[in-house]
Amino acid sequence: MGEWETTPLHNRGKMTVFTAYVDSYMGALSSDMAWDATKLGFIVAEALDLYGVDSESEATDNTKAHALLKVAAWQQYVIDTTGDFSYSADGESYQRNQAHENGMKMLSLVMREALQYLPDAEIEIGNFDLGLNPYARSQKE
Repeated sequence: MGEWETTPLHNRGKMTVFTAYVDSYMGALSSDMAWDATKLGFIVAEALDLYGVDSESEATDNTKAHALLKVAAWQQYVIDTTGDFSYSADGESYQRNQAHENGMKMLSLVMREALQYLPDAEIEIGNFDLGLNPYARSQKE
């Protein structure tokens, strides 16, 4: 996939193939977060680092590249929404942290898709014992 630039997209500056992919994939969230070509370029650079290459033209496996671009995009979204919080005042309740929580859920989802491509990923299958017996009358048993 070569590096080429398109015409300015939504007045955000010149876009590469991968920055345009991230912008399209994130949809309205990209605009809501005010991600310009510089921020999108940073997200692409993070994904290329995960891929283990220095340029878009070296990232020849589109499936791998797209999975890692999604991971990098959601990581940035989570970082950008970290300061969002919930609060109540004057009888009103504001739930701004829902965006962050949803971003974490999406990051978890795309991480599972990209797990096979992540450089330090390990897949381990096992059991997690909570120490609770669902068939006991009380949890003291």
